Amino acid sequence: GERISIVGVESSNEDGEMFGNKQLETVAASSAMQSFPDALRSRLMEWRGTDRFDDDISMLSLKRPVNQRSGSVLATPPRKNS
Repeated sequence: GERISIVGVESSNEDGEMFGNKQLETVAASSAMQSFPDALRSRLMEWRGTDRFDDDISMLSLKRPVNQRSGSVLATPPRKNS
């Protein structure tokens, strides 16, 4: 299916450098979209040098399902038979 992720990160490392688009693009390019949230969290902890966050990190990830028969992306999810 198709997936879109919207990310907002305000986080700096020990040197005061902000986690920017370059780092975000590196994470996106090196991870499968299914593991993107985990990869981003791991990279941020590595970038900051700690597992504690003192600023905003937001993510919205949406996935549109695929029709299993045809392989095409569905405009609306399939209905379940009741």
